[in-house]
Amino acid sequence: MAIYTNSPFEKAEQVGNLIIFMPMDQENFKVYILDTEDEIEKFIDSFSLSLMDNNAVYNGGKVKDIDLSKKLEKEIEEVVYVFEDFPETIKLAELARQIHYHVYKKKSFPPDTMILEWVKTEYSVFRAIERNLYKNNLSYDDIDPLIAFASSALNRRKSRAGKSLEHHVDFLFSSYRIPFSHPGRSEGNKKPDFLLPSNAAYADKSFLDSDLIFLGAKTTCKDRWRQILNEANRIDEKHLLTLQQGISPNQLDEMADEKVTLVVPKPYHSLYPAKYQNRLWTVEKFIHYAEEKYSL
Repeated sequence: MAIYTNSPFEKAEQVGNLIIFMPMDQENFKVYILDTEDEIEKFIDSFSLSLMDNNAVYNGGKVKDIDLSKKLEKEIEEVVYVFEDFPETIKLAELARQIHYHVYKKKSFPPDTMILEWVKTEYSVFRAIERNLYKNNLSYDDIDPLIAFASSALNRRKSRAGKSLEHHVDFLFSSYRIPFSHPGRSEGNKKPDFLLPSNAAYADKSFLDSDLIFLGAKTTCKDRWRQILNEANRIDEKHLLTLQQGISPNQLDEMADEKVTLVVPKPYHSLYPAKYQNRLWTVEKFIHYAEEKYSL
């Protein structure tokens, strides 16, 4: 940590960025700061990392997986060997929840922790399937097949990560019997992630605007949060559920100006600037908000 303590950068504005330390020798490091989501996701996908933990050590071509219980690890390893190809993203999300439930069926989790548990388990399931299916495809005599293989693997990682959170939120809302449409449908055939209580209600001009809820779902949102601003014109105040582990004060102020409320799993609240944490909603708070609005 002393390395970054002496950096010339304004630390508050680095919240949400990806900082990479590369040791050159025992005392010297090269430091790279990736500050756009495109750069961050490209790096994360290339090295098959996870943003579930806010630090990782990549050494000798490997990165340690997210810490899992031995029982969950064993269950994952036993299940993945039945796959001869990658399942669809929605099936992968379902499989992760089934495995998690089988291991922890006697333990209750609040919704904020549950979302993180599902996403974490899915990442580990995907990695295990990847290792099993790719084990015979990692030796090439020609560069072209290697490039094609790498491109296919990266695209698959991006596809899974992009839909993972939505699939789990969909299941969570269904389990609480919250009315919603996923994907939503609004003006100009736009497709917001979630519209509550339904697409039909949104299209019905007699349905009160104040009784509509918009929820976007983005794993990271430091740049892309602006994409939701024009996705549902009838709803002024928008909610955005994210797994982003911290955002700079300037960006949080911009979100407030645009009437965007962040919904962040409770364990991640402490990673946001202290004076802004009271602005954040938990997943549980959003669920209660929807339940009260629709008298569930």
